[in-house]
Amino acid sequence: EQREHPRPAAAMSAEIQQLRQVLGSLRCYSNPRRVQSDVEALLRNLTSLKPRPGSLVHNNGTTASLLMLTGTTPIWYSGAQYNIPVEIFILEKYPAAGPRVYVRPTATMVIKQGHRHVDNDGLVYLPYLHSWDPQRSNIVELVNVVSATFSEDPPLFSRGSAAAARPTAAVAATATPVMAQATPYGAAAAADRPPSYDAATSSAYGTATVGAFPSPILQAQQQQQQQQQQQQQQAAAAAALAVQTQANRKDVLVQQLTSKLQEELNRFYTRVREDIDSEFETQSKLERSAEAISASLRELARTKERLQAGLSAVAEKRQQAENWHQEQLAQEGKEDVDSLVTPMDRCTEQLVGAVATYHAIDDALYFYDRALASADNAEVDMEVFLKTTRNLSRKQFLAKCLAIKIHDAAADAALMSAIA
Repeated sequence: EQREHPRPAAAMSAEIQQLRQVLGSLRCYSNPRRVQSDVEALLRNLTSLKPRPGSLVHNNGTTASLLMLTGTTPIWYSGAQYNIPVEIFILEKYPAAGPRVYVRPTATMVIKQGHRHVDNDGLVYLPYLHSWDPQRSNIVELVNVVSATFSEDPPLFSRGSAAAARPTAAVAATATPVMAQATPYGAAAAADRPPSYDAATSSAYGTATVGAFPSPILQAQQQQQQQQQQQQQQAAAAAALAVQTQANRKDVLVQQLTSKLQEELNRFYTRVREDIDSEFETQSKLERSAEAISASLRELARTKERLQAGLSAVAEKRQQAENWHQEQLAQEGKEDVDSLVTPMDRCTEQLVGAVATYHAIDDALYFYDRALASADNAEVDMEVFLKTTRNLSRKQFLAKCLAIKIHDAAADAALMSAIA
């Protein structure tokens, strides 16, 4: 039965302060508050563990400076209390990852060969660690499980043939743990349990005596019987150890295979999730591209409709222009040029005549000059040219002056009419 003992307040305060100093010097934890809370709860319940900074080499070869709890954890075997020396490393990802627990035998101890929960290096394997849950699991429950498991099957024995079947962790007189009762699991076979100290002592020295001093014959018989019993016990223990070792190896292989399969499945699921995410992203891009292409097609269709309407309007205007041109060509030469302009009054009629005379004389002078400048100018005499040009220029000047005078008079009349 586990009994709770009050812990001295001063000692607990010192260890809590030491824990905070160690955590203050380490910057590797993703959730330092959870680490401090859980470890403080453990230190309040278990006096035999002390917080220390420690180094741990990971499987990839890197060395990490971590919080280490070193000391002993109590077990109860055959009605007696023993202490198992352990080291507990709090990993960087705690509580996402469970702690690393090692059994550290002293110089007078040896790890039990083929133990189902401890390998030859002292590393502890437990179902509780294998199924570690960051939300529900914690280091306090882990130490309880370690204590309950080792109480069923102690992992350490003392060296030497005389005490090979006895748990080696001495009863602690100064450090009494205060732990909650934990239900053991994975108990080993009864034949594989080491006997208590009383049983070992009784079988080694015997209990039958004759008076105060046993006779030599009786002592020889007792020693012979004890040797036979020891040989039988050793043979039975060896057979049981072989069976247990084979079963432990099978369990270890099954556990290793399960871990590898879980790792492969995790990697496979990770690859599948990445592929699915990539496919979803590609599908999203294709959908956006399809929407953009559809919008472009609709815009091109509207542009095509506008262009077709414009082409139809241009074709219609072109046809109208061609029809008008054909009509003009058909009417060419049929209209009287003089009838195109109709004067409104006598003044306007004089203005039209003066302007027509001016432009007609201008055309005559142009062609008369061309005739003089041509190569064949035998028909144009220079004196006649000069005399004719002088007369035509005089008439043109008079026509221009008349036109200007008529225009000014019409302007004055229009101004007077506007004033009146």
